[in-house]
Amino acid sequence: MRYSSPMFSKWLPLILAFAAFSVFPSAFAKGGKDGGGGSTRGSTPAEVYAVLKAAFAVPENFHEVGEENLYGFFFDVLLHRTTRKIPAGLNPVLDKMFQGFQHSDDYYILSKTLYSIPIAQDLKNSKVKIRMKGPCRTPGSKLETSASTEFSRNADICLSMAKLTMIPKADLPYQIRALLVHELTHHFGYGEKEANLAQNFALNKENTEDPYRLAVSNAIWALQDAVQFWVDDFEVNCRTPVLPACKSEKSAN
Repeated sequence: MRYSSPMFSKWLPLILAFAAFSVFPSAFAKGGKDGGGGSTRGSTPAEVYAVLKAAFAVPENFHEVGEENLYGFFFDVLLHRTTRKIPAGLNPVLDKMFQGFQHSDDYYILSKTLYSIPIAQDLKNSKVKIRMKGPCRTPGSKLETSASTEFSRNADICLSMAKLTMIPKADLPYQIRALLVHELTHHFGYGEKEANLAQNFALNKENTEDPYRLAVSNAIWALQDAVQFWVDDFEVNCRTPVLPACKSEKSAN
C-alpha cells in the first residue's frame, strides 16, 4: 500500500520547481528579444541615455562607429548589401531608405552621398521623446509599447524609460538599435510585418553576413585586382621601346 502525506503533496510542486531552478538556472534567465541569457539585472537611466546618444551621434568618419550607431548600421548595410543575408521582404524597405544613392570611389563624394540618402535625413530630423514613467502608446490605439511613432517621415519617436531599463546593460546597444530600426521603418510607411522584419535583422549581432556571398565577393575583388595589376604592368612595359611584344602590339594598332 502506497502512502502519501497531504502536506508533502501540497509542497511537492514547489520543491520540484526549486530543484529545477537550481539545476537549470539559465532556462529561467533569458535576456531581451534575442533570448541571449545571462544576468537579469536591468540598466540605469544613465546607461540608456548613453546608448541613445551614441545611436544618434553623427559620425565624422562613417568607417569608425560603434555597433549601436544608427548611421553606421545603415551605411554598413548599404555598402555591403551584396554580402548580407537580407530577407526578401526587407529589400523594398531598404530600397526606399537608400533611394538616390550612387557609389563613388572618392571618399568625399561617397561620404556626402551617404548623408543625403532618405534614412540619414530621417535620422537627422527625427526627435526622441522619452517617457520617464509608464509605457508609450501606439498612435490611434491604447496599445502600450516600449516605443512608438507615426507613419510619416521625421516623426517624433516615443521611448519608455521604464521599459528600456528592464534590458540588461550588455544587450542595450543591440536592443535599442533594433527597436529604433523598427520605429524608423514605420517612418517610411511600412506596418508591423516589415518593421518586425527590420528589427530582427538589426538585432542579429553578426550583422547577417552571408559567408558564401562574402567569399564570392572577395574572389571577384581579387580577380579585378589581378586584372588591373596585369593591365597596369602591360602599360608600363609597353612604354619601354625595346620589348618586341610591345613593338608588335603598337605596329598592329
